[in-house]
Amino acid sequence: MSHISIHNIGPIKDINIELNRINIFMGPQSSGKSTIAKIISFCQWLEKDCVVRQSTDHITNSFIYDNFIIYHNISSYIEDSSEFHYKGAALNIDFSKEKTNISKAAKFSSTPISKNAYIPSERNIAFIPRISSLDLTRNYLRSFLFDWLGIRTKFTKDDEIGIVDMGVKYYYNEAQKKDKLVIESNDCETEIDMEQASSGLMSITPLYAYLTYLTSWIYSHNEDRSYETDQKIKDGLRRRLAEKEINIPESVFDTYIRTHESQPITFDAKTESDNNPTSVIIQKLQAEFWRPKYSSIIIEEPEQNLFPDTQARLLYHIFAMINQNRDNLLITTHSPFILYALNNCMLAWNKSGAKENCNNLEFSYESFINPHNVAVWELRNGYIEDVNGKRNVTIQDESGLIRDNYFDRVMSNIMSDFYSLMGNK
Repeated sequence: MSHISIHNIGPIKDINIELNRINIFMGPQSSGKSTIAKIISFCQWLEKDCVVRQSTDHITNSFIYDNFIIYHNISSYIEDSSEFHYKGAALNIDFSKEKTNISKAAKFSSTPISKNAYIPSERNIAFIPRISSLDLTRNYLRSFLFDWLGIRTKFTKDDEIGIVDMGVKYYYNEAQKKDKLVIESNDCETEIDMEQASSGLMSITPLYAYLTYLTSWIYSHNEDRSYETDQKIKDGLRRRLAEKEINIPESVFDTYIRTHESQPITFDAKTESDNNPTSVIIQKLQAEFWRPKYSSIIIEEPEQNLFPDTQARLLYHIFAMINQNRDNLLITTHSPFILYALNNCMLAWNKSGAKENCNNLEFSYESFINPHNVAVWELRNGYIEDVNGKRNVTIQDESGLIRDNYFDRVMSNIMSDFYSLMGNK
C-alpha cells in the first residue's frame, strides 16, 4: 500500500504512516482530517494522470500550485517548512514550498487505472438552486459539482435508486432538469423536488448516488470521456509505442489514430472478429487505459446532517457497496456512531459462524469487513497518536478492533459530570 508523511501543513505538525486499503481518520473539528484527505486525494489523482499520459514531463511547480494548492484551497496552510512525501504504486512525490520532485516507481507502466473521487462534506452544494449557472472558482468543490451534474443523469426514472433503507428513492428528471425524491409512506408515494428535502437527505443522496456510480455503474457501462481525456490516452499510447511496448509499426499506428481523431475509441468484444488486427490491438490498449480497474474513494464526514441510527446504517451500506478486494476507501469523521458501526462490521468478520447468524444483525454479511484491511487513525494536536501517546500507530488492538479512543474519553468526561450531579442531588 501507499506511504505518506506530512510535516507542517495546516493543522498537521508531523505524521508518518503506511496507508491500508480502508483508512478512517477521526478527531475533532480542525484537527487536520481534511488536510490529510486532500493531500492523499491529490497524490492519487496525480498518479492516475501520469500513468494515463505515460509521462511525468508535464509536471512543473506551477502545475503543482494550480492542481494542489489552489485546487484544494490550502494556500494559507503552506509555510516555508511545509512538506509531504508520498510513495505509491506509480509515483514517488516529494513536495515542498519551493520545489516538488516526482519520480516514477518501479511499477509505473503497469499500474492499473483507477477511478478517483473526492466527496466533500459540502456535497449538498449540488442542490443549491441554479448553482450550475454560477461562475465558480476551479477547485475541488467545483469539480465535485461538475462530476455530479454528469453522474445524476445515469439515474433516470427507470434507474432510480433507493437511498440506504430510508424508504426514499432518487432519480433525475431530464425533461425538467430536476433532482427528484420519491418518499414512501403508508403504502403511497410522494414525489418532491430535492430542493424541498431535508438537509440530511441533501447530504446523503449525492453521496449514495456517487457511490453507486463508483462501485457499480462504471464497471457495467461504457462511459463517455472528454476530448481532453481521450487525447491524454492517445498520447500515453504513443509513448508506449516509442518505448517499444506496443508491437505495431509507428506509421500504421499514426494512420489509425488520425482516422479516429475526432471520436473516442472504446473496445467492444465484437471487435475480436475485426479483420484489422491493428484495430483490435489499439482498441484493447485504449480500453486498458480508460476502463478503471478499481475505485479510490475519499468521503468527508459521511455522518453530515444525519440521525445517529442513519449514520450507522449508511456505513453498513458503504461497506456492502464497495468491492473490498478491489476498491480503496478513505473516510474522515468525528462521529462515534461511524466508529461503532465500523467496529461491528470488523467484529462480525472475526466471529466464526457470524454469516449464519447475520439475520439477527442490523446489517448483512456483505458489510462484514476484514480488520486487517482497515486502519483507524486518531488525530490529536497535529499528530496521529493512540491513547498512550504513541505516534503514527492505529487505535486498534491486535484483533483489529477499536478500543479506547477519543470518543470513549469524551463520553467518560460527560458521564462523570452526570454522575457527579446525580450524587449531589
